[in-house]
Amino acid sequence: MGTCKYCGKSTGLFSNKHAECENKHNEGLSSLSRYIKDYFDSKIAFAVLKSEIETLRIQNYVTDEDVVSTAQNCLQALSSTLKRQNAANLYQHIKEFVTNIGLRYDALNSTHILDTFGEKFVRYHLVSFFAAGTPIQKVKQLAERIAHEFHLTSQQVEQTHIDVLDKAAENFLKDGIITDNEQRQVDEYVQYFGIPINQLPAQYQNSQIEKLAQAAVLKDIQRGSVPANPLPVPVILGRNESALWIYGNVTYYQEKVEKEFVGHHGGFSFKVMKGVYYRTGQSRGKPIEHSYMDKVGIGQLIITNQNIIFYSQAKSVKIPFKKIVGLVPYSDGIEVQKEGATSKRIVFQGLDCWFIMNLLSQISI
Repeated sequence: MGTCKYCGKSTGLFSNKHAECENKHNEGLSSLSRYIKDYFDSKIAFAVLKSEIETLRIQNYVTDEDVVSTAQNCLQALSSTLKRQNAANLYQHIKEFVTNIGLRYDALNSTHILDTFGEKFVRYHLVSFFAAGTPIQKVKQLAERIAHEFHLTSQQVEQTHIDVLDKAAENFLKDGIITDNEQRQVDEYVQYFGIPINQLPAQYQNSQIEKLAQAAVLKDIQRGSVPANPLPVPVILGRNESALWIYGNVTYYQEKVEKEFVGHHGGFSFKVMKGVYYRTGQSRGKPIEHSYMDKVGIGQLIITNQNIIFYSQAKSVKIPFKKIVGLVPYSDGIEVQKEGATSKRIVFQGLDCWFIMNLLSQISI
């Protein structure tokens, strides 16, 4: 005889549940979903929700796992429709639910749904600095409190900081320029949260944040000054030379020319023995050249106020601005043409060349 997984009483052979028990359980799950949704929609109080859940545990065999999965499903549906105007109310409900429902936090967050809401709530406060002028000290305090309550890791918090800055950069640059007031906001935000704006994670390379920082450098150049905080670089710079930007993971290609001789033979041949022929006359050949781009290495491309410098452990090269006679922009790199009859083409791949092109059009060489 089997045992019913709901009521624990005996069942028939090859069965582990009573049909009526399963029906009651399914009805309980439907009611549980409705109660939890009503609670998050502010239609019932938490005390009512908890009382109803206890009743469903007894009468409809609802388990902790049922409560966890149902809550996760409700929160997942809410996450896609969450708006800033109702975020504060939902934040209080989630906080109350997680604190008082009597279930482990890691169980409720097994699908990372609480991470999702924690990051959203942090983001809303961070955005208020740019959108509503909320003081940065208050924004940081609120964001840190939420991050603690939702058990967010430092990496998740840093990611949220950068995401908000990227969105702000996109909005600021819609008109192609950044105002002094916008620049002050960005500088304060970056400084307060310690964002390495010139050395961002790989996924933010060529992002709007980079454009924002590059625009600030260009603005300083336009005003005739070198940015006050030059970047540390692994190369020795010249007098009055400052690093303005560093591109990481750039591939360096250099043109190579190969020469081969294509020959022409005059005369005639005659047979000496089976399979062996002897040719008389002269051979004349002419050289044919062809070029190709040879991969030199992968490293950092450092842009200073005087030079373009490629640096890697295998190979380094410095190209002074005054030696450049042409630039060819590509969607993912730039070709540099140096002066000199024997100069070969150089290509750097893995960067947005917008900054370099604008810098060389403005800088005094």
